[in-house]
Amino acid sequence: MTDGELIDIAALAARIKPTDAAAASEAQQLLDAKTKPRRSLGRLEDLVCHLAAIRGVASPPAARLTKAIVVMGADHGVAAEGVSAYPQEVTGQMLLNFARGGAAINVLARQAGARIVLVDMGVAHPPPERPEIRGRRIGPGTANFTRGPAMTRTQAYTIGSASADCSSMVVPARVGVQPKSWFHHGATRNVPSELMLLTVAFVARGASLASSVTASAFRAR
Repeated sequence: MTDGELIDIAALAARIKPTDAAAASEAQQLLDAKTKPRRSLGRLEDLVCHLAAIRGVASPPAARLTKAIVVMGADHGVAAEGVSAYPQEVTGQMLLNFARGGAAINVLARQAGARIVLVDMGVAHPPPERPEIRGRRIGPGTANFTRGPAMTRTQAYTIGSASADCSSMVVPARVGVQPKSWFHHGATRNVPSELMLLTVAFVARGASLASSVTASAFRAR
C-alpha cells in the first residue's frame, strides 16, 4: 500500500482468522509435562498458550522471531481544555528523543533486541524531519471532541490504513506472511506480519497524546 492509499476496511476485517484453541491446549500440555508443579508459572503459562493460539502452533519456532516496537505519536485536540499536565509541545520532543535513542523505550528495546519504528500520526508540534520518524499524519492532532467530532470518517479510515500498513515497516519483503491482526487505539483488526509486535501509541505524562498499548503476535504462512 502506498502513502495516502486507503485500505478496504470491510475486506481487511473479513480476513481475520480465529485463534487456534487446539494449539493453545497442546502448549498447555507441553508445559504440564515439564518437571515442575502444574500451573506453577502462573500467568506466564497463560501468555505462552495465548501466543501459541495466535501463531497456530504449540512449539516455539526454530529461529527467533524478529522483534520490533512500533511507537505511534499524535496529539488529542481535547488538550485545549486543560486536561493534560503538560503542553502538546512535549509530544514532538518525546518523538525526537525516541529517534535519538534517549528514552526508556529505547533502553527496553535494546535489552529485548528489538528495533523501534517511529510513526508521526499527527503530532501538533512535529519535530524536525528525521529518517527514523515515518510520516503518516492526518493533521496537527485531532479536533477538540468537546466542540465537535474528533476526526472525520476519512481521517479515521486513513488512520486504519496507516495502522494496517505498519507491517510493511517491519517485515522483510522476502517474507510471505499470513494476515493475523492489526491495531490502532486499542482495536485489533488485521495486519500481515511474521513477528511479535508491540505497538505503543504513547502518552507523555498526561492526556496530550494518542493513548493505547496493544500487543499483537503474528505468524508466517
